[in-house]
Amino acid sequence: MNTNNILYIGISGKLGSGKNYIMENIIFPYIYNLLNNNYIIHPIPISFGDQIKTELYGRNLDITFNDLFNNKTDETRRLLQLYGTENGRNKFGEDIWIRSIDCWIKLYIDRINNLYKNKKILYIVMIADIRFINEAQFILNNNGLLFKVYSPARNLDRLLKEVDYNDDDIKHEFISYNNLNNYLDNLIKENKQINKLDKLNKLKLMINHLSETSLDDYNNYHLVINNYYNFNNYNDLYKILESYILVNYLN
Repeated sequence: MNTNNILYIGISGKLGSGKNYIMENIIFPYIYNLLNNNYIIHPIPISFGDQIKTELYGRNLDITFNDLFNNKTDETRRLLQLYGTENGRNKFGEDIWIRSIDCWIKLYIDRINNLYKNKKILYIVMIADIRFINEAQFILNNNGLLFKVYSPARNLDRLLKEVDYNDDDIKHEFISYNNLNNYLDNLIKENKQINKLDKLNKLKLMINHLSETSLDDYNNYHLVINNYYNFNNYNDLYKILESYILVNYLN
């Protein structure tokens, strides 16, 4: 298999920050328009979490497809975090899900190559759930592009939705990744309502899980994409994509 016809793109970011949206609606269409006259473009949208979700789906009969892939709850998120990290990486080695996704990518490409014999194909591997340093390195080791999506407000909205917290105690304008923990600690100290306390403690567990914090100090990205609400300026992203494509695929 010739790796020169595979383009790897990885995106990291907190949960709910818009990683999949940017991959599917911003990055992929732009690359497609640049290259569709030169290659048969075949996207491979896949994630490290896919293997975790499918295994959990097979083992836990109480979980639905929708719970895992479309509308996660705090309980679903907790199960996925435990299965992927404590019962996965910590037991079988940190590369367990890298080996899994690498196997699936090779399998897909081998099977698709059998359908497109002697055709000029560009496979675009799109992984929008980079959560650990070795996963980021997997993208870079394959000469890929690695981005980070930064959006504290979107992250907070998703967190509140998953624990069903419908109150205005938490003010978005005061929230950043750095002070959210302290903000929640103060709310927990001040709050006497059992229902609210339970949800706030669930928030604390979610945001401090290793799968959410492992890349907090990692900086080896091609670009950090600010995905604020009402923000749609992706010019820097387009420049990087175009430069990369010209050097590697239109040379």
